[in-house]
Amino acid sequence: MIPARPENAGGAVVSALVTDAPADESEFLAMPQQQFCDRFVTRMTAAAGFSHFADGMAVEDYARQTAASYWADECYRRDGPEACAEGDMSYWGED
Repeated sequence: MIPARPENAGGAVVSALVTDAPADESEFLAMPQQQFCDRFVTRMTAAAGFSHFADGMAVEDYARQTAASYWADECYRRDGPEACAEGDMSYWGED
């Protein structure tokens, strides 16, 4: 189940600047898991616009639990950690 955004989030999304983004997908594929996960968490926590879901779970905890599954799948990994985080967030609030 995907956690829902809290009522008071107001839909605000903050963009995070990425200064060390690889130039192409082959660099994403070669990216170590820790680096991918750290960047995934950074993007998700910056872009969420809130720190906790309505159920009390911290966005950072959710991001850490979710990031490795995106890294493990080469099809997702080739998109990069930031795109994966944004893709995951696009489903938030859906039942």
